Amino acid sequence: MAKGNDILKGPAIIIDNEITSEANIKSIISKIRKHGIPTIEFASFEDAGKHLKNLLTVNFIILDWQMLPVTSTTAPIGVTAGATLQSDNNTKVIEFIKQIQQACFAPIFIFTSESQTDIDTQIIPALKNAGLYFDEPARNFIYVRNKREILRYNRLFKEVESWMMNTPSIYLLRMWDDSLAKAKNEIFWSLYKKSNGLWPKILWKHFESESEDPTSSFCELISQLVSTTMSLKPLDSRKILRKTKPVTQEISDIHRATMYIGGDLHGIKPGDIFKDGSNYYLNIRPECDTVQGRSGCDNMLYVLRGHILQQKELRKFRKDQYSKTMGIIQHVNEAILPLLDGQSIIRFSFRKIDVKPIAELSTKRLCRLTHPYIENIQQRFSTFLGRIGTPRLPKDIEKSLFI
Repeated sequence: MAKGNDILKGPAIIIDNEITSEANIKSIISKIRKHGIPTIEFASFEDAGKHLKNLLTVNFIILDWQMLPVTSTTAPIGVTAGATLQSDNNTKVIEFIKQIQQACFAPIFIFTSESQTDIDTQIIPALKNAGLYFDEPARNFIYVRNKREILRYNRLFKEVESWMMNTPSIYLLRMWDDSLAKAKNEIFWSLYKKSNGLWPKILWKHFESESEDPTSSFCELISQLVSTTMSLKPLDSRKILRKTKPVTQEISDIHRATMYIGGDLHGIKPGDIFKDGSNYYLNIRPECDTVQGRSGCDNMLYVLRGHILQQKELRKFRKDQYSKTMGIIQHVNEAILPLLDGQSIIRFSFRKIDVKPIAELSTKRLCRLTHPYIENIQQRFSTFLGRIGTPRLPKDIEKSLFI
């Protein structure tokens, strides 16, 4: 198991409007650097925002909460102006945190000069109202502390490491990043040495000769090499299996995300799911037959037709094809996909296979069924087509077996 300080790798981003003048933030930066962690500092969200696109992989991010200091010129009217300014400040911090979410996944530490009372009554409620903070600590990616307190008794790294190691999503991220970086370096150096750096050209020309899209082919190849090289064996299950209990919707959403991928999908591949009217179509044709531009590609898809089980069908399905011990039971002539469309169950029939032009369905793609689910369906469909029937026993003989 990795030690706590093994997960603190990579640069830290610090954003504080008093970054060069306030003693506490200067001390925090000094301690981080002494820990061997490089720092990148900004005095405003505006400056930091210009660099967000480059923050793909960072160790952690430190923010000050008060980024709009109240002065005699900015708040001359008293409490009302101060309250307005504070509201503007809160909005600005929250908006920037949401911008960070769009750029990278990294733990955020809000180190502030506000008292613990202000943290509990003002900062955390503001974060909660924005959907950025939860009562259960294991759910959070934000940690809020008073600057002075976090510096007392050298607690900075002890608290940071403890919080990161006890927050499952952050812990897994740091362990994944570490293993990924090692695998990536090993693979790229290995390929570099085999061709003195020309391996991208060699493979690009090969992909083009096979009428494949080089960009998606590189992505698949490198992903495969990385996945076979990296390992997460040091994971500590106790840090993943915290006491926090997810709700049913969260469980559904996670399993849906692992079964189906959406967004900007490249090419046409087995597992692509399309929706046309009330019908769903699942592509099971091998990828090598659908590479457009390749000799022999006829730009046609072999798709299984499916539909959502309605209430009457769903009741029968639950009675006949579901058990608490075995779960969903699929018949030999079908593929059942749950959670594809909300909480729905969709049945694809192996008897209903259509041949459709790619152009007819390409704009109607919903998502792509991931590995190993699509391979399982392709294998089962192949078995269904190649099945051999056998004579049935006489009914009287069958009955006698259960007497």
